[in-house]
Amino acid sequence: MNNALQSATNPGSNSQYVSPTAVPSTVGYVTIQTTHESLFNQPTFTSVDESMKDIDYINSIRAANGVNPIKFDNRVYNLALARVNDMDKYGYLDHTNPQTGTCAFSIKSQFGLTSNEYIAENAYGYPSSGRYYSGIETDAINAWMSDRGHKYNMLYPHIAGAVACSSGGHCVFEGLNHDGFTNACYTAAQGEAFWATAGVQPYEYT
Repeated sequence: MNNALQSATNPGSNSQYVSPTAVPSTVGYVTIQTTHESLFNQPTFTSVDESMKDIDYINSIRAANGVNPIKFDNRVYNLALARVNDMDKYGYLDHTNPQTGTCAFSIKSQFGLTSNEYIAENAYGYPSSGRYYSGIETDAINAWMSDRGHKYNMLYPHIAGAVACSSGGHCVFEGLNHDGFTNACYTAAQGEAFWATAGVQPYEYT
């Protein structure tokens, strides 16, 4: 995988993928960060206020594509922070922890999400040795929008969501839906396989 690794579950089929500046993947997404910035007197992770601003930015993109806005959800924000901190701790960039097998789907109940609430993830950063900087959330969102699979998840008819980035420079967007979009743990490699041959999907905006 070069610049990006991503995954987002397809409503009709559960899988993920990897993308080239964003590499294809279905169910969530992973994009490898390609730039660094110096950090001085900066926050070390995404705050609630910043995540709310990120959802506003995402909603401006959704509006430009004729898609309904989503709400910020504090439960999803806490889940998103847990996911990026897990990537920092274990040194990976994927939708499923390669050592523990956990993913957003398997831990969602710990954050008050119910069995009929589903989370589709996009991810961004380096597997290791990255860092947080002001504006990383916008960089991640723009990278996701440049790739088909990531874009699919950003414009999917979610009802809510959140963005979070960690001190190690891992970022995720978690979209909340009731459609069963991502109903198990998947890897970016599975997503890559799906998007490599997938036709136009329901709710896909080209």
